[in-house]
Amino acid sequence: MHALATFYRENIASPTPDFIARAQVGDAVKIVAAGAGSAACFVASTPDSFTPGGLLPADKLQHWSANFLITVVGSAVVGMPPWLAATTSFTLGTVGKELVWDRMLGRGTPDVKDVLANASGALAGYSVAKMLERARG
Repeated sequence: MHALATFYRENIASPTPDFIARAQVGDAVKIVAAGAGSAACFVASTPDSFTPGGLLPADKLQHWSANFLITVVGSAVVGMPPWLAATTSFTLGTVGKELVWDRMLGRGTPDVKDVLANASGALAGYSVAKMLERARG
C-alpha cells in the first residue's frame, strides 16, 4: 500500500510529474506515429472489415483499444515491464476472450480479425509504454 501511495503522491498528485516534464515534443510525435502506424497496419491487413460508410467495426476497435490500454496501464501504472504488459494484454484478449469465452464456452464468435486487432493494440501500447519508460529515465 505504501508503494501505491508513493506513486500517487509523486506521479498523480503532482501537477507536472517529472517524467511528463522531461518528455519532449518528439516523444509526443512518436506516440502519435506509433498509434497511427499500428492502426494503419491493422486496417491494411483487414480491408474487408470496413463498412460501406468507411468505418472500422466497433468490435475491432474495442479489441484494439482494450489491448492498447491494458498494455499502457500495466506498464505505466502497475509497473510491469512493457514487454510483459503487452504479452499479458495479448494473452488475455486472445486466449481468454477468443479461445475460452468464444470458442470453448460458445458465448461469442471467435474471429481471426479480433486476434489481429489484439496484436495491433498490444504492439501500439508497447511502443507507447517504452517511450514513457524512457521519458521517466
